[in-house]
Amino acid sequence: MKRPTRRYLLLGISAYLLFLIATLPAQFVFQYIPLAGSKVQVSGIEGTIWSGEITQLTIHDLSLKKVSWDITPLSLLWGELSADIRLFSRNQPSQTRVGIDYSGNISLSDLKASISTHDLATAAGFGYLHLSGNLTTEIDELQISGRTIQVARGEINWKSASFSLLNETYELGNLNLNLTTTNDTITGQAKDLTGPLLIDGLIKLTGGNYQADIQLASKGDSPQLERLLSMSGRKNANGRYQFKRSGRLPL
Repeated sequence: MKRPTRRYLLLGISAYLLFLIATLPAQFVFQYIPLAGSKVQVSGIEGTIWSGEITQLTIHDLSLKKVSWDITPLSLLWGELSADIRLFSRNQPSQTRVGIDYSGNISLSDLKASISTHDLATAAGFGYLHLSGNLTTEIDELQISGRTIQVARGEINWKSASFSLLNETYELGNLNLNLTTTNDTITGQAKDLTGPLLIDGLIKLTGGNYQADIQLASKGDSPQLERLLSMSGRKNANGRYQFKRSGRLPL
């Protein structure tokens, strides 16, 4: 067989195999994923591995609907598998572009999400915290290597924040965390927007090590919140309760 003929034959076979993979049903792939015995349930799988949708995805007690994905095959040419992900939680939409390189590093961009803090805490195994409110995120960039967050830029808002403790509910208002990254250090600027809680401080994360220096105070219209804060110690010279913590995240 002549060399040009062999080349065209290999090209044809490669194109055919690529076509088979591109049209491989997502249902066929998911049946080989060992979900039995886990706390993940999947139903209503449609489309292909490149572009498809899951009608309902349940993780612990967190129910996600219309989870869809569109993978960009050309991203493989520069060593990364990227996809656009969209989903709904309690009719609240979320979307992001996610990329995974050959080393397993994960990057997310244009992450816009909205989720109940109660549902999120329950799915993460912290349902006992009894959080309420809604968490919205607008993350421009998030990079994860292994179990460590390397880069984070954007903001997180906790709207109508509250939590319950010993049969009492504490209203906190609307809180904001602005994330920036400089010289491998992620800095979160915490502040209040509206509500009875005053919060002002910084949270810094370098590798897996964190430092937090946050000041809290009641704005005076919530005696209940003031009593709770007073249990933490004395006020500083500014009339605020100061919390300083450092350590390593349990990764």
